Amino acid sequence: RDYFDYGKNIKMIGAPILSVIGEEIGISDAQLHTLVEMIDAHKSHAEIIAAIPGLDDAKIDRVYNARCVYDSIGGAHGMAIPSYADAKDAAKLFIRFLYSNDGCRIFRNNTFTNLPIKYQTQEGDTNTPYQQSLDKIQDYDNPQMVTTASPFNNVRSVAQIFLFNVQAWSHPVTFKSIMLDKASSSPAFSAEYIYTEEAKYVKTNWSKYMTFTTWL
Repeated sequence: RDYFDYGKNIKMIGAPILSVIGEEIGISDAQLHTLVEMIDAHKSHAEIIAAIPGLDDAKIDRVYNARCVYDSIGGAHGMAIPSYADAKDAAKLFIRFLYSNDGCRIFRNNTFTNLPIKYQTQEGDTNTPYQQSLDKIQDYDNPQMVTTASPFNNVRSVAQIFLFNVQAWSHPVTFKSIMLDKASSSPAFSAEYIYTEEAKYVKTNWSKYMTFTTWL
């Protein structure tokens, strides 16, 4: 719980939209910025076309589909009731309750995130800046979830790319240090250090990744 207190004010951002997409659909960077803002504000296609002449439904959808992608490890999670369980009915009732409004509220208030369903916050819910940013990312008509979990991603699985190449960085002891962006024990697990080392690792092994993935 301690490190969640440090992370509750961090905000997740939506999928960045590259300028090349604007070039692809024939609009300027400024117009692309406006388009993304209007998509995030749930403006209709008609409103967008009125504000940015030259667009059509297909071009708007090109940006919309890129914007509503988000990453989640939820694809690696699941629930199962073993065939030998002696309380199958109780387990079914628990799963049904978990996905009820009350169950979703309890889950959100104690895990600081949402189950993979659309949920409207209510009075009494925890609603940190972090949770609000997650709500916004998932609040599209057709959100597209991808997962970086190795078993569910062909490139990562075949090329043996982990979520973090140094697994110790995911440990709670270093997680708090990362969130505070301060040096811990040797080596210094600051956010900048981890980013630099991860980028260096991928760059060094890029040819190996390509060798593994060319036949996918």
